[in-house]
Amino acid sequence: MTAEVRRDSFKTFWDKYSDKPDTNSMMLNNTSDEIDANDRADILSSLPLLANKNVLEIGAGIGRFTTVLAESAKWVHSTDFIESFIAKNKERNAHLKNISYQISDAVNLQMEENSVDLVFTNWLMMYLSDREVVEFLLNAMRWLRPDGYLHLRESCSESSTGQILLDLITTTGSAKSTTLHSSVDVNPTHYRYSSRYIKLLRAIRYRDSCGKVWRFDLQWSCSVPTYIKVK
Repeated sequence: MTAEVRRDSFKTFWDKYSDKPDTNSMMLNNTSDEIDANDRADILSSLPLLANKNVLEIGAGIGRFTTVLAESAKWVHSTDFIESFIAKNKERNAHLKNISYQISDAVNLQMEENSVDLVFTNWLMMYLSDREVVEFLLNAMRWLRPDGYLHLRESCSESSTGQILLDLITTTGSAKSTTLHSSVDVNPTHYRYSSRYIKLLRAIRYRDSCGKVWRFDLQWSCSVPTYIKVK
């Protein structure tokens, strides 16, 4: 029951933004247009080559990354648990025929084993409980083909909008908030230290049906350059 209630809290949190499926809602920032392109370029530059690859995009939202992923990859399966976000994603990418869409919570997502080359997430773990994070990583191992990649991008320790606000106050002398986070409503988001994710990724193991044990090989971990520049 606790886990179900927790999932409901995350769904309720995002339902508040479902009537405005735009970039501001995706980044929870009223000034997201100022950094959207650079932020997206930073994330995409870190990905492996996607030619002839199958991509699973989880928490896709309105498709900030879906378009570019589909332009490079063989196939993209784009998922999100907010129906209006998926509808907007379909609308903006109607010209691309190598994208499939699914309304699904990441926790309940079902995929075939060894079916994708990249599992791509952007701000997802922070909306999962500790137990759900572990379960998701194990699922990602099942879905990925050998030598496949898992991409995680998270706001660690504190919200990215909060960091930007602090820097804007320092720079401009203005205390006006740009964040869409409510100061009144409960925010269920988990802001974990990056070291926790790194430790977990290095420790987790998955034994497949043949008895072979799989693990993640951590390639790199860094701050997103655009947010450093903003600061």
